[in-house]
Amino acid sequence: MEENKFKRTTVTAALPYANGGVHIGHLAGVYVPADIYVRYLRLKKQEVMFIGGSDEHGVPVTIRARKEGITVQEVVDRYHNLIKKSFEDFGISFDIYSRTTSNIHHKFASDFFRTLYDKHELVEKTEEQFCDEVTGEFLTDRNIVGTCPRCGAEGAYGDQCEKCGATLSPDELINPTNKNNPGHGLVKKATKNWYLPLNKWQDWLKQWILEDHKEWRPNVYGQCKSWLDMDLQPRAMTRDLDWGIPVPVEGAEGKVLYVWFDAPIGYISNTKELCDAQPEKWGPWQKWWQDPTSRQLVHKLDAFQTTKVVAHYENMAEARHAIQKNEIYAFLLIPDGTEAGLMAQKQPKISFYYSSVSLAAGSLLFRDLKTISTLGGAAAGMAKLSALGKTNDEIMTFLQPIAVDLHMIG
Repeated sequence: MEENKFKRTTVTAALPYANGGVHIGHLAGVYVPADIYVRYLRLKKQEVMFIGGSDEHGVPVTIRARKEGITVQEVVDRYHNLIKKSFEDFGISFDIYSRTTSNIHHKFASDFFRTLYDKHELVEKTEEQFCDEVTGEFLTDRNIVGTCPRCGAEGAYGDQCEKCGATLSPDELINPTNKNNPGHGLVKKATKNWYLPLNKWQDWLKQWILEDHKEWRPNVYGQCKSWLDMDLQPRAMTRDLDWGIPVPVEGAEGKVLYVWFDAPIGYISNTKELCDAQPEKWGPWQKWWQDPTSRQLVHKLDAFQTTKVVAHYENMAEARHAIQKNEIYAFLLIPDGTEAGLMAQKQPKISFYYSSVSLAAGSLLFRDLKTISTLGGAAAGMAKLSALGKTNDEIMTFLQPIAVDLHMIG
């Protein structure tokens, strides 16, 4: 379906993990670009929904709770509220910012799993898995580290080597150890889990990605190709943990849904939460996810393509030369207060440059529909974006052909 035939757009942004606050890299790489695009569509009077929320399951939050002597719920409550307030203060215009511990998400994710189970799309397997010899708790893949069998890197996780990108299993690691209790030994115990047979869709994914989407960014295309070249393997969708969404199957007591199964479903469950709360405005959630006239855009880090390279200049000569050569088409990224920064403020085109404004003082572009207002930031390098003397029509004309990509450089 051609773009102009889509009736509506669902825009999501990566669910930040509720184990810490958001930082400048998150904002610049994910949330600001997504917000710019959403505000642009709203200005064009297009039907658009902007979905966000906190990812609150998984092992790291349980480790933090144990260390602090508090409950896991207290940990995720603290960081969910902190993250949500940061987005509000910064002006990120989510239509809803929810969380994966909500009742709606729990039921939705459970139903999602149960549907796959009832359709026999999941494979039940009993096998030995590593557990802590002292505490007896089963260890997730991310809690087991060792030497990568592919590239030899130390500190590779039980599910992936961060250096070479290889998908791994704990059994493949050389000299595996417990990441959180290095002094504790590892033993294996039999346990039952439910697996999604990714290999079942190997041929279809190979065609769809490697043949039908060669226009993807080289790093994204290359990473997907490496996974497919090594052949996809079944992946467990359940875990032996006491924090998470209980597996809705008989005989699965003491097990929860794998966080990477339940968290992405949060995009849809959050949509449902918004639609249920305001049905007269948004209609049913299915309209946004199942209607063929709707499109979904999921924004992770570096999700946007750049029309021109975002550059970093510290002196006026370099910046002037780039402007004269028309290299600065979309944004000019330079330190605030420098000669180049002062010159950029005088340019009759949109400029993007460093600011020392505090986070709470920030306001997002398009807040004033007549001109683009400023985007404040932190001393570490928050972006400041301004369009001097531009009318709304001029801004729309300028932005229409541009895919916005905000990177922090330097």
